[in-house]
Amino acid sequence: MSIGGVLAGRAYVELTTNDSKLQKGLQNAQAQLRAFADTVSGIGRELLTASAALGTPLALSLRTFASFDDEMRMVKAVTGATGQEFDALTEKAKKLGRETSFTAKLTVAPPNNLVLPVPCRPPIIPGRC
Repeated sequence: MSIGGVLAGRAYVELTTNDSKLQKGLQNAQAQLRAFADTVSGIGRELLTASAALGTPLALSLRTFASFDDEMRMVKAVTGATGQEFDALTEKAKKLGRETSFTAKLTVAPPNNLVLPVPCRPPIIPGRC
């Protein structure tokens, strides 16, 4: 009731809760999320290590192939070999790389170059000495 702007009665209610169980649950959830994040982070590190270990041989193979290819292009330029002649040189270099102590690249790279002028060694390309 109100008389001249003065309230005759006013109720005051204060509610409190016991949130200790909520706090404990949130702390448990936080600990579980941290453990999950640590596990995922560990898996990521392992995958990074594994990919580096797997990627290294691939990178070395690509570099070897590119280096051999560069040397064979130089052989092609020096000899003027075309088509079947160049294919024969490439196969010869690969064969020597498999069957000798030289790599395929070394068989075509100076000073072991297959096509360097040498006093009449058996020709690599038939008809050329």
